[in-house]
Amino acid sequence: MRLVIIESPYGGENKHQNIQYVHAALADCLARGEAPFASHALYTLPGVLDDELPLERMQGIVAGFAWGDRADATVVYTDQGISAGMLQGIARALALGRPIEYRSLPGIWTAKCGCGWKARPEGHWSLKGADAALDSHLADCESTNA
Repeated sequence: MRLVIIESPYGGENKHQNIQYVHAALADCLARGEAPFASHALYTLPGVLDDELPLERMQGIVAGFAWGDRADATVVYTDQGISAGMLQGIARALALGRPIEYRSLPGIWTAKCGCGWKARPEGHWSLKGADAALDSHLADCESTNA
């Protein structure tokens, strides 16, 4: 069974929707026969870590990176956009040479703006040129949403 790290948004103004989205991403990976891990879905449970506290957020990120070091791939779910935290995970995968896949979920998630890149801050582009798959995904979104 292939071990995959899930990258999807967590916090922000759509936190409740993002939690539902990561649950759907977990289900999608399991349906593909993968063993997914989403640190932001686990470490943010009540009584574990508080994502609003910078030190605890960093503890969760570092622990997620430790799991990611053993993963076969990073899977980036893009329907809700690419957040700053996701960019950290993508950068880590690139640094380790771990394969990165970009996915969308069917149904209500794809009724949105694809990856939502037009609504993202400039930080969304911080890896542009570093990852051909990300560049291709962004180009597809741009042509779809033009």
